[in-house]
Amino acid sequence: MNLLSIESLQALDPIEFENLIRVLFERMGFNATTTKASGDGGIDVVAINEQPIVGGKYVIQCKRYTKGNNIGEPVIRELYGVMHAENANKGILVTTSDFTKQAIAFSQDKAIELINGMYLLSLLSNYCPELGIEQSTISTISNIQNEPTGFNGIDWGTNIQNLSDMIPYEQTDWYGQYKSFDRKTDVLIIGDAKVESMLYSFFKDELYSVQVISRGWENGQALFNYLRSLHGDDFKLNEDDVWRRYKWLGGKVEINFNYGKTSNDGEIIYRYLPLWDEAKMQNEMAYQEHLQKSQFELPKKSIPSGQCFVATVVYGSPSSSEVEILRRWRDNFLARTSIGRDLIEIYYETGPSLAWFVERMPIIKGVLKVAIDIFIRVLRKRNYA
Repeated sequence: MNLLSIESLQALDPIEFENLIRVLFERMGFNATTTKASGDGGIDVVAINEQPIVGGKYVIQCKRYTKGNNIGEPVIRELYGVMHAENANKGILVTTSDFTKQAIAFSQDKAIELINGMYLLSLLSNYCPELGIEQSTISTISNIQNEPTGFNGIDWGTNIQNLSDMIPYEQTDWYGQYKSFDRKTDVLIIGDAKVESMLYSFFKDELYSVQVISRGWENGQALFNYLRSLHGDDFKLNEDDVWRRYKWLGGKVEINFNYGKTSNDGEIIYRYLPLWDEAKMQNEMAYQEHLQKSQFELPKKSIPSGQCFVATVVYGSPSSSEVEILRRWRDNFLARTSIGRDLIEIYYETGPSLAWFVERMPIIKGVLKVAIDIFIRVLRKRNYA
């Protein structure tokens, strides 16, 4: 296969398609195998990371569906059940089509990854470049006019060592691979919008994400109009009672704009997909490694400051939606006051020990989860979701 397109993927027979997905995950650093045709619970590929201690297991279903034949919620529910039965870290569904709104909503707060046709082509172009991508397919993948090659003059993938005007903001993963910075020289204006912050995130010291925050209706609308004027109207809209979420998906860059209906706050998140995908998986695997190591080490030796320690233990992942909500509350509420910053500092000192204790007390972990769930419901209503 010299050229790659949705049509060529759909033309593969089931075994060829499963083998292609196996090769993709091998290129991403996993030991992947296809399963037998029966007795596998619908799982087509099992991918395992065999780094010492980590041992993360991912179960993958592959669906060669035609355009418009989208994957529904029942299929995702079935995958979720199989994932637990297999004691897997994550369930992944790969399709050449897309997913219904109900399927996406069901997966959002669970350890499930949905890979649609356009996203699959993007991954294959990054990890299996020898397949090639025909020009007509590139225009199909990139729904973004003027797809950004970076932000504010910094190209995606730029090493932090080459930038002299960055101010360390936070280190939020287990082993320092993920770091965030403010920039001294930034003018906090985008288009006609005045913004509150621009946060640059680096994975393995390379720029892979930028977050922009605005406050108030006027600035939120100005940010959205800026994105539309620059990148077009070919976006996906996901809306609920609290948020309007817009997504532009390009060949290598994803742009998300979240607008709070009651708060009128706006948030742009740029993601450079070649690094974002790797960072997401590494963060999950690093957490599993921490769980293993913490049986033998004191947590302060293995966990740097800047993490939602207890919540990560309670919800089982540093990238769970609940932990992300708590981070936003910390950054957008607590960190704004001197008292809040003092509380954060105290928590960073005591959090690792608390997490180490909670990790070994299932009853206390369960009680804390109930309490934190209630608090998160309150935060969702206040637009921290």
